[in-house]
Amino acid sequence: MNRRIVSALVAVMVSAWAAPALAAESGVLVLREAVSFDAERRAAAAALFTVEFEKYGVAVTAVEGRDVKSAAATVPGARRAFALDVIALGNKLVLKLGEYDPAGGDLVFGESITASGMEELDTVVPRLVKAVLLRKKLEETQTVENLTDQEGRAWRKKFGEFLWGFGINFGGTVNPASKLAYGMSFKVMYEMEHMRVDFFLGGAANYVGAGGVGIFATDLSLNYLFLTSNYSPYVGAGIGFGTIGVDADGFDGVTSGAIGTVSAGLEMFRLYGMRLLVGARMVIPFFKVSSDPWGFGGSSSESRWMPGFLTDVSFVW
Repeated sequence: MNRRIVSALVAVMVSAWAAPALAAESGVLVLREAVSFDAERRAAAAALFTVEFEKYGVAVTAVEGRDVKSAAATVPGARRAFALDVIALGNKLVLKLGEYDPAGGDLVFGESITASGMEELDTVVPRLVKAVLLRKKLEETQTVENLTDQEGRAWRKKFGEFLWGFGINFGGTVNPASKLAYGMSFKVMYEMEHMRVDFFLGGAANYVGAGGVGIFATDLSLNYLFLTSNYSPYVGAGIGFGTIGVDADGFDGVTSGAIGTVSAGLEMFRLYGMRLLVGARMVIPFFKVSSDPWGFGGSSSESRWMPGFLTDVSFVW
């Protein structure tokens, strides 16, 4: 091949490679006084930022100072001004990068990110520079390859605990002729600082003699604990399934169906492993108690709405 042609091709290739460098914008990167960040680590960070800016066609000169406007004036021809703040919290580094108006010194756009240490700077610096230059939120620069330790950390959750136990119940209905019934209950609870979720299964019955009554309920309720101290009153409400039966005042019937519950009481010994709960729940049936629940009595059947109640003394652990 003719030597002149080869020389021309080489010249074109060199000029094409050099063109981006010649067209690069000049800028200044102001390294503000870093908190607990020594000069050696500050220089290493500045070098990483300088290389990353060059990838986007911005050739920055790193200088130290506080005022962006004054620092930009020390670099002739600087058309863009950036400022880097670094705060060292033990091994953790908080980096804040912002672009400023070189003339007025006003902030144009800024973002910050936390690195777990110097070893993570090669991950966070490219994201921070990209976010500022392209005016993106830092979250928009995330990929599966560049998540920081802080972004990939497991979520912290408030503490809660499971409790379970048994109780003794006393109950009845609003029918004044029905007698007081007694029984037992089983509870499973998940308790938080001010909230408690209860699963309740229990009831009370007394069919000895006249005025017999039986009330059984299972429900899921949400309770609010007013205090975080050793003793706390609570109120709650729930929904579930129940059975109410009455043989009193000339009425004999039993029916099952959906119920709502409203509860209130006192939880004691919250600071210990075993708790004592003393409370009461109103059982509100979404049905009427029928003297002929299977429909065999025809027109002679009778139905009454009979809310009930269950008091409760429970130990849970």
